[in-house]
Amino acid sequence: MTTVGIVGLGMMGRGVAANLLRAGFSVVGFDSDQSAVSRLETIGGTGAPSLAELGQLSDHVMIIVMTGQQVLAVVDDENGVSVNMRPGTLLTVMSTVGRATMTTVADICARHALSLIDAPITGGPQAAEDGTLTMIVAGDEDTLARADATFRAISARRVVVGTTPGQAQVVKASLQIVVAGTAAVVAEAFSFADAAGIDGAVVSEVLGSSVAASPLLGVATRSMQTETYSGTGSPLSLIAKDMKIVSDVAVETQAHLPVFDLVSDRVSLAEQRFAGEDVWALRKLPRTS
Repeated sequence: MTTVGIVGLGMMGRGVAANLLRAGFSVVGFDSDQSAVSRLETIGGTGAPSLAELGQLSDHVMIIVMTGQQVLAVVDDENGVSVNMRPGTLLTVMSTVGRATMTTVADICARHALSLIDAPITGGPQAAEDGTLTMIVAGDEDTLARADATFRAISARRVVVGTTPGQAQVVKASLQIVVAGTAAVVAEAFSFADAAGIDGAVVSEVLGSSVAASPLLGVATRSMQTETYSGTGSPLSLIAKDMKIVSDVAVETQAHLPVFDLVSDRVSLAEQRFAGEDVWALRKLPRTS
């Protein structure tokens, strides 16, 4: 039986773990929150006492943490999973961390002869729970073939964007430009209608039945109309982190992103004013700026 090690058992990792268990994989997990490990154990998984032990036990390690710094700590040569991982073991970074972080991870994996896959995920906590995530994937053909069964257990779609770690991170960052931009533009549409005395419910209905309709637009309009600014799986803190990733790559590649710059400023302001809330809180900025 293939053993999958999961580092990060939060709102995304716990759903991934559950689907792997349902598909017949053995799952060993690690999280700094012991209650998350306990939840895994109640559904048939096993908790690892350390990252090094998780690496030793696993045929495939999946990292699902929040930041690049956390990913580097997980993979660390001295205390991380790489210490005891067997040569050829699969290591998949499913976090959104940026190209520079993946370059460092690739160097560590090369030193330990590990097989690295860059695979940030999208779809949110519900998709993680349902096993319908979309995975944006970069890795060599043989490595991806070895990971195929594992990936199919947790996702509905796998989009291969290249062979070099970091390429998938750039594509995911491109998606996050659209997510943040949608939130900013929908917030402005509601503000515009408010100023003219139009009920937001009408705006939401028209947007949802128009050529602009999409799942993302639906979440944005529903959240803003009902003033649901938390618990939707899109916290401002993560969106702001992703905006920084975009900015770093844009500087490196000399990409000109004038609209993104405006959106990023709005996200930064919203994060300062509405800490702990989701990106849809951009809706409140016109009233308070």
